[in-house]
Amino acid sequence: QELEEITLSPKSLGIRNIVIGGESSPKELKEVLSNKLNAEVFDVLGLTEGLFCYECEFHEGMHIPETRFLVSIIRPETREILKNGEEGYMMITKLYDDGEKPGTPILNTVCGDITTYVSECKCGRTFGKIIYPRREDETISIEGRKFWSGGLQKLPLLFPDICTGKYTIVENRNKSTKIVESYEVKLQGRKTLKSS
Repeated sequence: QELEEITLSPKSLGIRNIVIGGESSPKELKEVLSNKLNAEVFDVLGLTEGLFCYECEFHEGMHIPETRFLVSIIRPETREILKNGEEGYMMITKLYDDGEKPGTPILNTVCGDITTYVSECKCGRTFGKIIYPRREDETISIEGRKFWSGGLQKLPLLFPDICTGKYTIVENRNKSTKIVESYEVKLQGRKTLKSS
């Protein structure tokens, strides 16, 4: 948007690929970036200790370099390892080469991401992949319905004509208040939702 304001065509920049790191991004955001910049957008996923999953050209999940990381999907209450295609919490163990000295060992770490492990991909890579994870602690209740707060980021992308202004998500846990996200959104002619 800022490029357009200074009359520079984003497509004229010659950008071919964009890599977004940290957490998985909404599909709608990637589509907007791709269309505006005429570039292919890829997700990579990581922890504080580094990146460990990457998206292939089919954009249907993120591959795990399984020679370096063991990723299991578990049921959190029992830590039972779930089968291929079942949704649960991601548990990560970093695999080290013989003699390698880790700065921060990662051993059966459950990071709060909810996802599904899939062993095959159309790209033919032999590494399995996880389907775009979402964070459990980013699930909020609005008027009794559960939403992933990251999903609310999609509103301005999906409905640019009616979503302008500002919204704030406030989460109440143990009588404390925390601002989770803040965006400008005005839903013209629609009821305003308040978090509960």
